[in-house]
Amino acid sequence: SYCFAVVLEVKLIKDNVKRVMEEIARAAVSSGRNPEDITLVGVTKTVTYQQAKELMDAGVTNLGENRVQSLLEKYEHLKDAPVWHCDDIKCRFDIPFLPVRGRLPRRFQPHRL
Repeated sequence: SYCFAVVLEVKLIKDNVKRVMEEIARAAVSSGRNPEDITLVGVTKTVTYQQAKELMDAGVTNLGENRVQSLLEKYEHLKDAPVWHCDDIKCRFDIPFLPVRGRLPRRFQPHRL
């Protein structure tokens, strides 16, 4: 059933995040780095805002998006809960042409030279 599939997906996300964080910690320690100095950025290019929220619930607090329309949808639901990372070049060229430009936080606005 659908409810079971959603629960299974959430568990898979949590398990995968845990596994990735453990791999990052092992790699950091083996290279003489502090694991806490490494930031995992969850790329949300092909997922819904609900899936991005599940990723946040699993402990990923930095999200990356390179499609302006997708960033807008996710930002409207998640606001500043995650630390957002955006492909600056794509944002710089796409945002000025969008009628929704004013809905984005200032840090995503293109820089004027």
